[in-house]
Amino acid sequence: VFAWLGVGVDDVTPVVAAQEGLSVKRGVMVVSVTPGGPAQKAGILAGDVVTAFNGTEVENVKQLQRAVRASGIGERAEVTVVRGKDSQKFQVTLEEQPRSQ
Repeated sequence: VFAWLGVGVDDVTPVVAAQEGLSVKRGVMVVSVTPGGPAQKAGILAGDVVTAFNGTEVENVKQLQRAVRASGIGERAEVTVVRGKDSQKFQVTLEEQPRSQ
């Protein structure tokens, strides 16, 4: 049983960053947010780019997945995202991953 953030994600590469007009060259693009999931409850939106999890820089999907799984269910995590040109921090309470995910 793993902690769960409730997002569908994809790596941000310099090519993707240029195509999307992003202000960051690395990170993890949120492509979908599970309705009622931890990320949605915290205010994270599709299109946000996760750049840090609990203060640790995130450069790719595998790093983010490892960080979330290493966290405890019910733990509050600080997720830093870039939305447009602004960096924002969200407090997310991680939940148990539903069996359907």
